[in-house]
Amino acid sequence: MFEEETLFEQFSAELGNLEAHLYSIRDEAKEVEEYSEELAEDVLEKVEDAMEILEEATELQEEVRELLVMFLDKAADAARLYDKAQNDPTPAAQKEAAKSKLKAENARQKLDKKLDRLGTFIEKIKIGIEKANTRLNIAKLKVRTKAERERNKKVRINFTLPENMKDDWKSLADELGISVSEMIRDAMEEFKQGMKSLEGLDKDLGQMGKKLGKFGKKMSKFVESQVQNAYPYTDIAPQKPTQASQPIPPQTPVPPSTHFQQSSHLSIMDKERLKKRITGLIRIQNGIPVDKLAQALKQSDEDAENLIYELVAEGIDGKLEGGVFKYKNKTEEVIETFHKLIDRM
Repeated sequence: MFEEETLFEQFSAELGNLEAHLYSIRDEAKEVEEYSEELAEDVLEKVEDAMEILEEATELQEEVRELLVMFLDKAADAARLYDKAQNDPTPAAQKEAAKSKLKAENARQKLDKKLDRLGTFIEKIKIGIEKANTRLNIAKLKVRTKAERERNKKVRINFTLPENMKDDWKSLADELGISVSEMIRDAMEEFKQGMKSLEGLDKDLGQMGKKLGKFGKKMSKFVESQVQNAYPYTDIAPQKPTQASQPIPPQTPVPPSTHFQQSSHLSIMDKERLKKRITGLIRIQNGIPVDKLAQALKQSDEDAENLIYELVAEGIDGKLEGGVFKYKNKTEEVIETFHKLIDRM
């Protein structure tokens, strides 16, 4: 095995580990986001920067793989022709062996340059992960400190009671074997729990009201339909709607443009690269920004938006707001659907 083969396997394994590490940091940042969007955003920016470098490194990895295969082929040819030249001292055989050796050396030089560049990318990703980790640890510390401070924070409230009530409270506290302040805190905690129970009851009643409202509407429609069905046999004719109350006919939806599909002729390797870029984009973002999707596709914003329409047509639920498609399905389901669309290109 050549040194280049060993190095390529090592780099490939490192890229896989670094990608998993970045996803782990991103998931932890999402947990921090529940307490502080600002702190989480700071971490996610560093993760996104490292992800962009990882994407470039992954593309370069494919180039290195191709060069490695080319080098191994030429090295095998050179070895074969060298053995042949050992038994054939003619100038033609010697020249052919020397020429094949030179081609193998040139292929090796190209491969070594790309491997060096891939190693540089890996070091940059490691630095990016270190920065993201540092920001994450700081964010977690700040969140933990804030939570501890809130948990330990006590508020002193001064209030005045009538003399007779003051004596009653002190007497009751003495009977319970606690201080007046402890008694008040316990009483307030019980009161708070009672209020939460009432809030839950209020929500349940609200849901019941909504259901009854829907039931009423259905009954109204049912009665109206029965009157209309019975109209030919009664003397009561339903009132003809006026011009102002005429229903607006539904507009025929315009299907999304298929320009992107028609104009795209991608090789299998191009599709795989495109899948990796879009997968990274979806996993980092809370939604799918049209402009960033367009950059990943290397197409216009309009083509990117059309692809999102096709995504919806495939059963992905969501809405487009402010140039960002916010989906409701699971992330892996969205990624899988994108991959299907890319395979059709």
